[in-house]
Amino acid sequence: MTADNQLMTIPNSSVSADIIINYSKPTEYMVVHETIGVAYGSDLALVRQSLFDAINAAMQKSEFFSNDVAPNVFFMEFADSSLNFEITFCAASPSVKKGAINAVNCEVDRIFRERNIDIPFPQRVVTIVKE
Repeated sequence: MTADNQLMTIPNSSVSADIIINYSKPTEYMVVHETIGVAYGSDLALVRQSLFDAINAAMQKSEFFSNDVAPNVFFMEFADSSLNFEITFCAASPSVKKGAINAVNCEVDRIFRERNIDIPFPQRVVTIVKE
C-alpha cells in the first residue's frame, strides 16, 4: 500500500534489481528534511533561532509530529540568491508528512514576518548595450 492508500504491485524483477524504501517499518515516524533560504545579510543566529522557534510552535499546535527525533537547523550553503538552511523535524507518520510540512511552513512565514527576515527570490540583471 502506498502512503495514499493505493495498492501497488511490484514485479519480482524490480524487487531484486532496485532499492525499495519501506516508509512504515521498522518505525512509523518519518524524518523530514526541508531547505529554507534567507536573504544575504540576514543575522544567521536570528534565522537559526527563528527556525527552531517555528518548528517548536508547529509541534505545540498540531498532532502531526513525533518526538522520536529532535528537530535541528543547519546552515548549509551560500547559494546564488540565498543563504540556505536545512531544517529537520519528525512527522508522526508518512500519512501526515504534508500536514507537518504545512504547519512548519506557516510558522516559518509568520515568525519571519514578525522578525523582518526576508525570503529572497532569484533575480537577474539584464544590461542592454547599444552600439
